[in-house]
Amino acid sequence: MDDRTQNTLNGPPSYAATVDLNVLGQALVRQFWVVVMTVVVITGATIGFSLAQPPEYEASIKIIIGQGGKLTQDPVAQAGLMDITDTMVVAVDTRPVAQGVIRKLGLDYTSKEVLKNVSAQRIGATQFIEVTYTDPDPERAKRVANTMGSVFSEEIAGISPGSDAITASVWEPATVPTSPEDPDPIRNGFMALVLGAMLGVGLALLFDFLSTPGKHKKALRDSRSEY
Repeated sequence: MDDRTQNTLNGPPSYAATVDLNVLGQALVRQFWVVVMTVVVITGATIGFSLAQPPEYEASIKIIIGQGGKLTQDPVAQAGLMDITDTMVVAVDTRPVAQGVIRKLGLDYTSKEVLKNVSAQRIGATQFIEVTYTDPDPERAKRVANTMGSVFSEEIAGISPGSDAITASVWEPATVPTSPEDPDPIRNGFMALVLGAMLGVGLALLFDFLSTPGKHKKALRDSRSEY
């Protein structure tokens, strides 16, 4: 089998294999300023934008779903409570709860404004629900989160009376958050640094190719001629 037949069977060389890495390296050296400027501009703009944003604090409570004011040992009842817990996750993030919080705290908010800062999720395969409220004021974040827990408990008690009623009790109240969750200039700056470097390399190669197209075409022909 001659070399031509062997090359045909192996298929054409990939584009990556035909590109001379030395040529790419020389292009990056020639256009190094493009990489540096891209990284500096993107990273600086990202950090500056992050620092200009108001801090957002998160306060969370944990609610436990039970029956008759206690946890049940009955496997069937436990399975039922697990299903109910999923429904409670949806119920806690609704307008009646938000309206109750607004009335109790005298907030100058609409229910929609309150709910957009609320998140609720079930904690694993348990009967616990974590409710989080986000606010620029850490003290207010704590007060709203705790009030949501009490209002929600009252709402559930009102629609589920009786000795075997479903209950929603605040297991762990919120505390005043000490550090903002967002923005995070360090995290955002690192991500911008990585993305800026990738974009800078791409722009550097593009600018070098546009400024010296003949040199790149010759280098590509020379590298392909080796196959």
